[in-house]
Amino acid sequence: IKEEIGIDLDENLANLMAIFNYYQKNYPKRNGKVLNRKITTYYYKANMNIDLSKYKKSLTEKEVKDKFKLKWIKQDKLKDLVINNPNDNNNPRISFMNSELIRILDIYNKEDKNQEKINIKQFKDKSVDMHMHSIYSDGELTPNEIVKKAYENNIGVISITDHDTLLGIKNISYDDIETKFVKIIPGIELTAKTNKGRMHILGYDFDIDNKELNDKIRKLKNNSIYSVIALINQLKIDYGITFDSIDLKELFSFEGNVGRPQLAKLLIKYGYSESVQDAFDKYLKDAYSKTRKSNKGIPYEECINLIKNAGGISVLAHPNQLELNDYELESKIKEMILNGLDGIEVYHSGHSKEETKKYLKLAEKYNLLVSAGSDYHGKIVKPDVELGITSYGRVKKLTLLDVKSK
Repeated sequence: IKEEIGIDLDENLANLMAIFNYYQKNYPKRNGKVLNRKITTYYYKANMNIDLSKYKKSLTEKEVKDKFKLKWIKQDKLKDLVINNPNDNNNPRISFMNSELIRILDIYNKEDKNQEKINIKQFKDKSVDMHMHSIYSDGELTPNEIVKKAYENNIGVISITDHDTLLGIKNISYDDIETKFVKIIPGIELTAKTNKGRMHILGYDFDIDNKELNDKIRKLKNNSIYSVIALINQLKIDYGITFDSIDLKELFSFEGNVGRPQLAKLLIKYGYSESVQDAFDKYLKDAYSKTRKSNKGIPYEECINLIKNAGGISVLAHPNQLELNDYELESKIKEMILNGLDGIEVYHSGHSKEETKKYLKLAEKYNLLVSAGSDYHGKIVKPDVELGITSYGRVKKLTLLDVKSK
């Protein structure tokens, strides 16, 4: 601040607001060379009452010649100014800074509206669960039933992360007393298109009314229906399995996300399987492998951008489901960091203790945020998974929450 505009800022006035971690690939220097580097940017905010006209002396000779001016800009105009900042020469330095400034302005505006902040101390004796599903995707409990269960199990912070839909988080009733004692962070689990394994990107603490995100979710709803139709056709081709039109009408009129677990329940109903896992093992895994190429998924880069543009944090869910070896996984994570990935789900009910240690080392090596989630669905879909419990046990502190609390 002193160097750029000549103002001596009392460090006690500066409050840390956010920390951004990046990998910058081929970042251009002024001398024409490029840098590949890891970078951490700390954003602070400070309240000051200053007459900027007194600080003309801080301008360089070139800035004076180019008629630079210092001025206060009203908060509601600042984001538009950044968005419309001209970049006629497609300068990647300008593009990078504009993107980062839009993100920090979204965070600043949230805080300025006096939205409740996460207070970690309030939950120091409670556990955290940042991955679960309600009836609006493939879970069995309503959002408020999940909140009540979290309260009863001494879970202080949760995120309902339904697949490709925001209906779970949007349909929470805050009239229930339990919502006063459980911190609920907006969440979603976006399905990314991949040729091997399964890739899901978790999003946290974003604007649930963001237009771009909501528009895409409406398209994803149609994509999920097409994918299920493909699976139904494959089941008929391979096994002669058909379903009653009434059941199919009910399935496709479902308000939330439609996926393989709903088909598994139909297979149980028709007597083809004894459990959801049995349905997956006998039919759905094979059918999915044959139809996955026709799935209209979206690339992970788009998933991350949707979350970031809505002011949120992006996290790679259950990395063991990517089905990559250690070298491939680390390479993929480095690539994803270059595309804006913020964190990794280290603690998960489906991770072995060895995997948990491996993912924690990767998070520390690449300065990624750490998240934890049970991936709770309920007793039918995942009977062995309890709310708030990972293979590591209960988790009580996360770097993910520490960063947002600042």
